[in-house]
Amino acid sequence: MQRFVHIGIMASCFFWRCAIYAIVESGGKQYKVTEGQVVDVDKLDVEVGSTVELERVLFFSDGQTNSIGKPLIEGAKVVAKAEGNGMGEKVRGLRYKSKTRAHTRTGGRPLFTRLKIENIITPAK
Repeated sequence: MQRFVHIGIMASCFFWRCAIYAIVESGGKQYKVTEGQVVDVDKLDVEVGSTVELERVLFFSDGQTNSIGKPLIEGAKVVAKAEGNGMGEKVRGLRYKSKTRAHTRTGGRPLFTRLKIENIITPAK
């Protein structure tokens, strides 16, 4: 009697070998993106519906070859469309000092911009 099916590493390797993807940097964070994907990045100062070019491409793979930047890939960029702005989940923090009953509450909601990846442009070799 088989209770579960173990897919293992081979299935995920097969998927990632076929996909065209890039790793880009925006707002000090790195995001793995593919064409058609919707990704939330730290708030950018752009209007809704405008195109955004993310030029800080760190890594690119098309399934057969990989390009690694040192630190960036020259001439590569990711073109995305801004779909809107929003607020993330509330982040709460609490600091408490025992014996004095002193406590401090902190928190906030991070702002983000939702981008839809339209195209990944690589430099010609």
